[in-house]
Amino acid sequence: MMSKAIKTTQRYKQGIEKITVTDATFAQSSECVIEPTWINFFYGNNGSGKTTISRTIRDGVQSGTGLAWSDGEQPGSYVPVVYNQDFVRNELQFTEGNDPILPGVLMLGTEDIEKQRKVEKLTADAVGLDAEIDQTKKKMGDNASADTKNKAEFQKACEKAGKRYKAILGGGGDFRSWDKCVARVRVTTGVSREFDDLSRQHAIAFDPNIREYRPFTKLGFSRIQVAKGYELLDTPIVSSGNPTFVAAVKRLGERAFDWFADGHKYFEPHADGKCPYCQQSLKSPLKDVQREIAACFDSAYQDAVDLLVRFRADYINDVNGFIGVLDGNLQLDLLPKFDITEYRDKVAVFRKTIEINIQHIADKIKEPSSVVVVEDTQALREELNAIIDRYNEQVTANNDIHKVYPQKQKDCERMFWELLAFELSEEKTAYLDEEAHIVGVSKTLSDTLDTQRKARVALQSDIDRKTADLGASTKATAIIVNGLLAKSGFRGFSLKPHRTVPDRFCVCRDNSTEPAENLSEGERNFIAFIYFYHLTRGGWHQKDIKKNKIVVIDDPVSSMDSGVLFIVGSLVRELIEDCFCDGKERNIKQIFVLTHNPYFHKAVSHKYETNQEELIQKSAFYSVKKSESNISTVRICEEETTANEIDILNVSPVKNSYDALWCEYRDAQLPTTLLSVIRRIIEYHFLQLCSYGIDHLRITVKKFIGDSEREQKLADEMLRYIYDDLHDLGDGIYFTPDSETTDYKMVFGKIFDAMGQEAHYKKMSAETNE
Repeated sequence: MMSKAIKTTQRYKQGIEKITVTDATFAQSSECVIEPTWINFFYGNNGSGKTTISRTIRDGVQSGTGLAWSDGEQPGSYVPVVYNQDFVRNELQFTEGNDPILPGVLMLGTEDIEKQRKVEKLTADAVGLDAEIDQTKKKMGDNASADTKNKAEFQKACEKAGKRYKAILGGGGDFRSWDKCVARVRVTTGVSREFDDLSRQHAIAFDPNIREYRPFTKLGFSRIQVAKGYELLDTPIVSSGNPTFVAAVKRLGERAFDWFADGHKYFEPHADGKCPYCQQSLKSPLKDVQREIAACFDSAYQDAVDLLVRFRADYINDVNGFIGVLDGNLQLDLLPKFDITEYRDKVAVFRKTIEINIQHIADKIKEPSSVVVVEDTQALREELNAIIDRYNEQVTANNDIHKVYPQKQKDCERMFWELLAFELSEEKTAYLDEEAHIVGVSKTLSDTLDTQRKARVALQSDIDRKTADLGASTKATAIIVNGLLAKSGFRGFSLKPHRTVPDRFCVCRDNSTEPAENLSEGERNFIAFIYFYHLTRGGWHQKDIKKNKIVVIDDPVSSMDSGVLFIVGSLVRELIEDCFCDGKERNIKQIFVLTHNPYFHKAVSHKYETNQEELIQKSAFYSVKKSESNISTVRICEEETTANEIDILNVSPVKNSYDALWCEYRDAQLPTTLLSVIRRIIEYHFLQLCSYGIDHLRITVKKFIGDSEREQKLADEMLRYIYDDLHDLGDGIYFTPDSETTDYKMVFGKIFDAMGQEAHYKKMSAETNE
């Protein structure tokens, strides 16, 4: 056996593809989306939300918004023809006490068929041209999107590169928005510069405390290395006297001369020919020793020591000059934006270095035979001079800017923009090239659209001229409507031309020419529906008679008797058949029938309760309900089946009015609602169909329940409510339920048990599927 092919489309689509109902009681509904086919039947109680659905369709077709349309469909090619109470009250002006005016309906006569064909050909051309215009608009939209994307990419590049510029220039001027930034960059010629250098100039130019500053004095050259005595620092100074004695002292070590020198310095002035230790007279050879010691420190030795002393004085004088310069710089009014820390640290190092050098020279003088090294300060002086140069450069820049700072402020801003434009040169080139391409395409498309629109205006003018010749006289309205009224048995009134308004009609009784007054609701509704039925063949306006129609019929049998209901049902079936045949005579492409009357619902829809594929593919059933919380829902009614190739079956929401009561019974959530439904079921089933008396029913149920006071009380609430209502014996007190719905349903089932109808209750309450 071959497997069944999978169907991609179950129901046909045409016109409206999706309806989303969001008004009134559907505002918070989670089930408010309808995906209609050609023929759509809706069933729901009064107040469930059907009229809201009809208004949503009407308003959506008229405005072209709020509805989703099938692929390739043009909302402007459809006209809504809607029957509901709005149509009765407003469109036909059935207002009590006023003169009811019914507009005439334009119809196509036999002689207009050829003209209509020409109009249809022109209309088809217009549709094709509209499609071309839409395509051109789409291309323009795509081109505009490309322009937006191009601008966005360049703006993004400007934002990324411009953040540090905006931080310096602030958020004013052309940095108020990135759009202005883009506009400024695109007209600015890029120039390469150093950002940090420009930032410093900007900071100076915009410093509110800007003034002139004195530069630092640089350090000159040192004379120390060419001063006399410098060469003695690394040379031991010793005596050149008695070789024998000197040799003896040298054997004691080089530093022995320093020891002898210190001793001699203190001994010579105070000896007076005596030994400093024992005070004995120095006689030969001790005097000879004294002479030998004195001879060790000859004039050459002393001259060298004296030269060292003078060298120290020269060195101190030299470095004090440097220190004076360095300290003097710090006494100036310093440039605030220059970090002077490095300079101070370097001066401290320089000062420490010369202190150490002076100490080394002192050590040399104290011990002439020693060797010392004085650290050269030239490198430190060069480093300090380098810092001084940097400071002086900034001082010079500051002073130069101070002289012309108003102009410098403008120059700094201009140079920043030139630098930003330079950084964005590649992105700017790409942006301008793409912009030029987009502008060219836009010009071409704009010219094309202008040509197409002119052609469309000329075509529409031709359509309007030919359409003006269409449409038989609206006098046919009265003839056709009166004929339908006569066939329906309504002979007490008819449509006649209005006394003063051309092509308008009014309802008159008998042979009177005066407008009829005090029409009943049923009469108004029936006249309105007959008029509506005639309207589906034509239109009130010439521009509408050639358009496809979306027909909506909302509860047309309100306040009508069964005979009129039969006539209306027949007319509605005729409209449905026209839609089934894809608008063969009336151009009805989609139809929606909404009602709360189960008999009318069955009369117009029973043909589509079938497993025939073609009927199911063109029709659908929907259930409209409103919950206890005042929220409406709409659901499609279908079942899976194997009886056809599309695997679905239409299911009517109700079979008859009795079924409808049990549907309400199963859905009821509040005790008050449930008791109302129970009353109607008991009244219809037991009192009308089974012909039980209410007293007999109460006695039988009471015996069956027995001694359970609670169940007796619940049963009495149900039956007494009916008894009082039927015989008007109540005292005006309404019973307020004080039990749960489950309790009421349990006792309600016992009422059927008491009457021997347990199986019927289980079936209708869905407790069993039998």
